[in-house]
Amino acid sequence: FGKLYVFLAAVQAGLITLAVIGVLTSVVSTFYYLRVIKIMYFDSGTPNFDRRHGGVTFVIMASAIVTALFVLYPRPVTSASSEAAHSLFQTAPSARSAAAAPVGKL
Repeated sequence: FGKLYVFLAAVQAGLITLAVIGVLTSVVSTFYYLRVIKIMYFDSGTPNFDRRHGGVTFVIMASAIVTALFVLYPRPVTSASSEAAHSLFQTAPSARSAAAAPVGKL
């Protein structure tokens, strides 16, 4: 139901065009999902799979390592994304955290 809430928020914010585009792209993506389901459950399977090339194996392993590092140590990525968000909204991270902190905790 996540998309529904995003589309409802867009409509409430007056972004009707964006909501309509989002609904249309969701409808288009449904046909792709249904095609995959049809192939998985209703078409006959192939007897053998093709072998993976070395480049594909490398990409899979690199992605797995990056994902594992993010799960175990997310601080660098979250810090970088926080800095990027603060730069977009033009507020300094230290000033924002000081403003949000309770008065007695500074």
